Amino acid sequence: RLVELTREMTARVLDAGGRFYPAKDSVLSAGEFARCFGDRLTKFLEIKRRLDPGNLVLGDQGRRLMPALVEGGRP
Repeated sequence: RLVELTREMTARVLDAGGRFYPAKDSVLSAGEFARCFGDRLTKFLEIKRRLDPGNLVLGDQGRRLMPALVEGGRP
């Protein structure tokens, strides 16, 4: 029930234009993360791909929230 509640709360925050602090959040999905950060995420991924094309700096959280880095696709 707790996960369901966090999903409902996440939806409300995103609908209101709110954001999340990823280091303190363990339930945010990749899609919710992309919705939350929008164009700023796109810009970050472009810079990340240019400066770290081999994904040498990529942790578990990055793999979970930005699967486009792992898959080589776009967010």
